Amino acid sequence: EALLAADWTHNATLQTVVLGVQQAYFLYMGTKALLDAQQTTLTEARTNLEAAEQRHQVGLATIADVLQAKTALSQAQLALESTQGDLQTTRGALALSMGLPANVPYDIAVSPDTTAPLGIVESVDTLIARATRERPDLAAQRAVVEQARARVSVARSQALPSLSVGGSANQTYFVHNPPTPTPPPGNGYTATLTLSIPIFSGWSQIYDVKAASAAADAAALRAQGFEQQVVYQVFNAYYALRTSTQTVRTSRDLLASATESEQVALGRYKAGAGSLLDLLTAQAALASARAQAIQARFSWNSALAQLAHDVGILGLDGSSPLRMQTDTTGTGR
Repeated sequence: EALLAADWTHNATLQTVVLGVQQAYFLYMGTKALLDAQQTTLTEARTNLEAAEQRHQVGLATIADVLQAKTALSQAQLALESTQGDLQTTRGALALSMGLPANVPYDIAVSPDTTAPLGIVESVDTLIARATRERPDLAAQRAVVEQARARVSVARSQALPSLSVGGSANQTYFVHNPPTPTPPPGNGYTATLTLSIPIFSGWSQIYDVKAASAAADAAALRAQGFEQQVVYQVFNAYYALRTSTQTVRTSRDLLASATESEQVALGRYKAGAGSLLDLLTAQAALASARAQAIQARFSWNSALAQLAHDVGILGLDGSSPLRMQTDTTGTGR
C-alpha cells in the first residue's frame, strides 16, 4: 500500500505540474494578445491626434480636441507600457513552470482566435463521480488508509500466540588417511517447532493496537475530508467553465458591436458630422471590448485545464478527454 500511495502521489504531482505549465502558458498568451491589441489602439490614437491637429490648423477643430487626442494617446501609451512589463513577468513565469531559467530566450506566436466557444456535455454529478474514481491524489489518500488498517492487523497479531517451524540438514565427510579406515559420510537432520504465547508485556500490545486503530481512523477521516474537497473542486471548476463559455460568447458579441460603433463614429468624424469626443469614446469602448474578448478566450482555456485536472484526467501532454460541444447554452445541471 505504501508503494501504491507513492505511485498515486507521483501521478498527482505530474498532473499538477502540467496544469501549472498550461495556466502559465495561457496567461502569457493572453498578455501577448492584449499587447497586440493595445498596439492597435495606440496606432489609432496617434492617427486621431494627427487628424485633430490638421483640423485645428485649418480651423475645423478647437484646441480642446487636440488636447483630448493627446490625452487618449498618453493613456494608450501608458496601458501599452504596463502590459509590456506584465508580458515579461508572465514570460518568466512560463519559463519557470517548465523548469527553465526566467531569462531564457524564447518566443511563442499567438494563435489566431478561430475556436468557437465550447460547452461541457457531461453533468457535474457525472464528473464528480469520475473524479472520486480517478483522482490520483484521492487514490493516494485511500492507499494510506489501507496501509494504516494493515498496521492495525499487525499490531493485533503481536498479541496472539505464534507458531514457528524450523529445520536444518547437514552432511559430514571424512578425509581419507591410509591406512586408517575412513568412516562413511553421515547425514544430520533437525526440526524445531516453537510455540510462543505472550503472557504479559506491560499492556504495550493493547496500547499498540489502540494507537494503530486511532491512526487508521484518523487516516480514514482525512481521506473522507479530502474527498469532500475533491467534490467541491470539481463543482467549482465545472461552473467556472460554464461561466467562461458564456463570457466568451458575450465578449465576442460585445467586440462586434464595439467595432461597428467605432467605425460609425470614425465615419461621422471624418465627414464632420461627429465630434472627436464621440470617436474617442467609441474607441475606448472598442479597446475595452478587445481586452475582454482576449481575457475571456484564454480564461476559457485555463478553466478547461483546471476542470480536467480536478477530475483527475488531465493528460501529460495537456490534453483533456472531457466531452465538449459547440455553443452550449443554459445553466442547468
